[in-house]
Amino acid sequence: MSLGTTLVSQCKEHLLRTMHRQADCRPKTGKGLGYRAIEELADFDLGLAGQNGWFTHSLLRSLAEEGKLEVVPGTERRRRWRLR
Repeated sequence: MSLGTTLVSQCKEHLLRTMHRQADCRPKTGKGLGYRAIEELADFDLGLAGQNGWFTHSLLRSLAEEGKLEVVPGTERRRRWRLR
């Protein structure tokens, strides 16, 4: 495994651990959190003017594709994420 792949994997695990500590992110019953709230809780705010949030959003999308997260139904326009 390359260093980059290992680093991304560790960031995903940190994001999941962060979400596991939040009642709003509980599977099925949690109302979910927006990417910005998750980003702040995980301390992933990179402070970029135009692209802030892209890193966190990419991790969330990847974890959803892996079946570990879901977008709370009904929040597709302003996504709220929770554990699956």
